[in-house]
Amino acid sequence: MRIFFCIFITAAVCFSEARVARNAKEKNRVFTNMQAELHASRDLSIAIETVREAMDATDSRRTLAASKGNKKGKKGKSNKSSCEKELQQCKDAAEDPTYLMIQTGKECKIERQGQNKYHLISNVGDETFGFTDRPIRMEGTIPTEVFIDYFDYLFESSTPNVGITLVSKDTEEFLGPLVVIASNPKMTDDGKVDYKIEQSKSQDVVNPLKSFFEGTDSVSFKDCSLFIDGMQGQSML
Repeated sequence: MRIFFCIFITAAVCFSEARVARNAKEKNRVFTNMQAELHASRDLSIAIETVREAMDATDSRRTLAASKGNKKGKKGKSNKSSCEKELQQCKDAAEDPTYLMIQTGKECKIERQGQNKYHLISNVGDETFGFTDRPIRMEGTIPTEVFIDYFDYLFESSTPNVGITLVSKDTEEFLGPLVVIASNPKMTDDGKVDYKIEQSKSQDVVNPLKSFFEGTDSVSFKDCSLFIDGMQGQSML
């Protein structure tokens, strides 16, 4: 518990520093600090090794006690194996955590700009939220402008899938969810985020983008939420 608390505090400091970035020079400074601060989370490996040594010492005592009863000895070995497996999973997750990023938008719009060329434009606010996949339990925020500037770096292995929920501007009816692949984001002059979006064949079968367009090349929505998957923590170290 103390280990995960330290990781949480480290992440909170990183994201708090990122919140004050307002220009290119400052954003570079903040991101450098994020790399240095999050690098400290690797100390978790040392802590885990210490715990493992303690477990080995405990196991030695259990082995001695097990000489008095074979059944009890087998149970001790099974418990150790289970604990070591969980420790390794925590170690791997802490060294390379996966984040789900969330953006909530107002006045969202999907535009069709040619055949199979779509853009999602929305005012998603100044902060982008994020939390880690289990077993790590961390949450924080990062300035949206910083997230967009470093998007290609944060998702360098592949462009992310994005789940989008939409609320109709006319009827306030819930539409979606719509799943797309997002890439090439940019900030517009009026502070909105513009994503290029497309779909895989599987995504197109379930809820195709083209189904939103009936005699128009632009569809507006009252609200939308974006759930962006697969941001690897290792990319930030």
